[in-house]
Amino acid sequence: MTVDLLYLHVLPLDEGKANSFQVLNMCQALHASHANVTLAVPRGRRDAVQVITREIGAPPRFRVREYKRLAGLARPQKLGIYWGVRATLAENGRYAFCYTRDPFLARLAIRRGLKTVLELHWDRLHPFPILNGCYVRGLRRLAQSEGLVKVIVISEALRGAVTQWGVPAGKILVLHDGVDPLGFGPVRSRVEARTVLKLPVAGKVVAYVGSLYPDRRIDRILRLAARFPDATFLVVGGPEPQRRIYQEQACHLGLPNILFPGRVAHHQVRDYLAAADVLLMLWSWQVPTMRVCSPLKLFEGMAAERIIVAEAFPTIREVLEDGRTGLLADPESEADLERKLREALALDYPNEMATRARELTLTKYSWTRRAQAIGDVIRAAQP
Repeated sequence: MTVDLLYLHVLPLDEGKANSFQVLNMCQALHASHANVTLAVPRGRRDAVQVITREIGAPPRFRVREYKRLAGLARPQKLGIYWGVRATLAENGRYAFCYTRDPFLARLAIRRGLKTVLELHWDRLHPFPILNGCYVRGLRRLAQSEGLVKVIVISEALRGAVTQWGVPAGKILVLHDGVDPLGFGPVRSRVEARTVLKLPVAGKVVAYVGSLYPDRRIDRILRLAARFPDATFLVVGGPEPQRRIYQEQACHLGLPNILFPGRVAHHQVRDYLAAADVLLMLWSWQVPTMRVCSPLKLFEGMAAERIIVAEAFPTIREVLEDGRTGLLADPESEADLERKLREALALDYPNEMATRARELTLTKYSWTRRAQAIGDVIRAAQP
């Protein structure tokens, strides 16, 4: 049975945030699992369909609706989009359900009479403590409403936090992030991927693909490049000012074996992953969401069927098993990170650990399976 679903998003797609990639993949997967999906986003500087096509490498299969955002009221953000969201919700009779990652938008949809699914990615609903407390109390009240069908959380750790807020356990469903199995299969060979990217074919390649914000502590990769001079290190990502800072540091340290391609379109990420012998998955406790997150790059790395060296944060251990699907280093020990990388570089392909990681994503952590689980929730809530 086909469902008319409105996916309400709070940010313009051209801001390039990682959460936009997650939203786009979910819309594609939900549309494929028998839902007529309309993605409603604030109007950005560039046409939303063009942004989607650039990032995922093809036009979207779902409908896209851009609503007005008052530029002078971009902060506070919710006030700037309030009237645009209300106009979207006023399209009476068009939608049966609403899906959103924002509690404020969920409240507006429920008031408009739409059954709503809310997805949460953080254990804080607002960065300011007083307002966060107000949002938590509001969500607790909203959770008592029949209009809020389910709260999707992306880790067991986040389930614990949301339960403590007073959301009934029966309304919470844990679904980690995922990956597009079609986009990551079949995997290019390392030689083919390096040829496409114009990289040296011979030798070991270690890749980090992700944000370069200070809380990722990219300086550790510079020190690893100094300790492993025979390996080529790829650091793929932005923002551009941070990329330039680290590139200048690498030049100052005399590290010819580290390259900074910058941010690339999302559909090009798979080639950089495929070019690597080892994938570095690095974060730090300074990342605000680290206690509860489910990083997209983790599942994309697993789907690339490459050896992963990741830091053993609790939510990463919900997905990866040390020595079986990846090599997990102590987040507090740079020496342990170096040991794990040395162990990974000594391995070769085909590699059972990498193969198990890929199989795990395709059987448990694909966007398709995630969308099917959400579709079951929506269908069960239909009258």
